[in-house]
Amino acid sequence: MTAISRAARKGGAQLLCVALVAGLSFLPATPAASGQAASPRLTTVTLALDWTPNTDHTGFYVANTLGYYRRAGIRLKVIPYTTTMPDELVATGKADFGISFESEVVIDETQSLPVVSVMAILQHMASVVGFRPGSGIRRPRDLMGKTFAWDGGTDEVAAIEYLIDRDGGQGKLPDGKPNFKVVDLNTSAYAAVYDGHADFDFPLVTWEVIQARLAGEPMGYFDFQHWGFPDRYEVVMISSRRFLRQHPGLAARFVQASAEGFTYAAHHPAAAAKILIDDNPGVFSVPALVYDSAALMAKSFWLGPHGRFGYQEYSKWYGYTRFAVQAGLLTNAKGTRLTKVPADIGTWFTNAYLSGPAPGGA
Repeated sequence: MTAISRAARKGGAQLLCVALVAGLSFLPATPAASGQAASPRLTTVTLALDWTPNTDHTGFYVANTLGYYRRAGIRLKVIPYTTTMPDELVATGKADFGISFESEVVIDETQSLPVVSVMAILQHMASVVGFRPGSGIRRPRDLMGKTFAWDGGTDEVAAIEYLIDRDGGQGKLPDGKPNFKVVDLNTSAYAAVYDGHADFDFPLVTWEVIQARLAGEPMGYFDFQHWGFPDRYEVVMISSRRFLRQHPGLAARFVQASAEGFTYAAHHPAAAAKILIDDNPGVFSVPALVYDSAALMAKSFWLGPHGRFGYQEYSKWYGYTRFAVQAGLLTNAKGTRLTKVPADIGTWFTNAYLSGPAPGGA
């Protein structure tokens, strides 16, 4: 799933919020809750968002409001979402950090974009296959012949074909085309399904599925991993290799303060949700959506093995990259299609900034 796909899907739910947050540049810095004295000199760190504020970003608002950044000598500057993807802003030095996705970083790396994932925000895929109850869809092979509301993700069609094949169906027709219809609509995919223009889409179980339930229109869905699709880090934070090399200490302080904010959110989801809502007045018209989303993330998405936030493992990066290669989704910077998994996957992410002193580089 790419940043474009997530933005398109959330468009129906939060499009009106863009104007409200477009002018946001600084989150208000407040003294630490513990009463520690604030540092007299703060270094500004910029963070490019992938969309309007939502629960994927909770830890950053928590870290700012509770003074974790100030304690680390940092002033946070948020770069609101625009049509320029955070990956590009980070790679070109226009943002120090940005919100991205494992699926997007895999493309970045094979295209030689100089970014690195420094922290996993969601430890698992939050995307599911969603459909209206009564649609006749129960499992992947039921998707054959149905209409998919595509929202721009480069891997989505291939993922459906994979699921159908795993369920004993035929993902592709003999001519190589998908064994289902694909429509690209100028609306949110979620709305397209409920309006009857499509049969299924890829909602987030942490957002649209909750939204549908709260609206009295519960959505049916099944997850990818049940049918053997490789799990991945749905949301990650990236930086550029140049920034990490030039500012290792600052990078470590920012990553660790951010992780502290998300760890707090994982243990206190209701309090963290309130911070997110209070820091973004007028953005969330249904507060219950934020509270329920934060509760689900705290239970199943923010913390990884051993209850730690942010850490990434080679196996997840390799598993998803292997799928992308086998599906023919990846090319190098010259446009040549990759036929094997790159050997340098271990350099696409790092855990070095999450704990301990700053590393010498990345």
